[in-house]
Amino acid sequence: MAFSCDDHVVPEEPTEEPVTAFTSTSAGLAFNLVIYNYTFGSLGMVPVMEHGIVRVNADVNSVGILPTVDDKKIISNEAAAVKIFGVFEVVTPELKKIYYRPYAILENGNVIYGNVNSIISNP
Repeated sequence: MAFSCDDHVVPEEPTEEPVTAFTSTSAGLAFNLVIYNYTFGSLGMVPVMEHGIVRVNADVNSVGILPTVDDKKIISNEAAAVKIFGVFEVVTPELKKIYYRPYAILENGNVIYGNVNSIISNP
């Protein structure tokens, strides 16, 4: 006995929405500037309203610090795109060990972070 099922449509497999993600982050010292670079690996379906670097100044021996948007933000004035971005700040004597990571604030209010890195600016 054969069955035919024509009374409903079988839904397609759901596809994952693309998400905003970072692929790399780095920082370097040049004279009295810290230059932060970060790359969007992908942009999702929700528009990016703001992006840049968040950072925390810490003691040279500190570990495990997670900067957030509640900390110091260095905001890019360029629109988000899948490319390398660079932002900078002036090094001051109180900046010892800087923990930093890229961030993006999406239109829906969600915040996306990249990996945390650190750089020693004034040992």
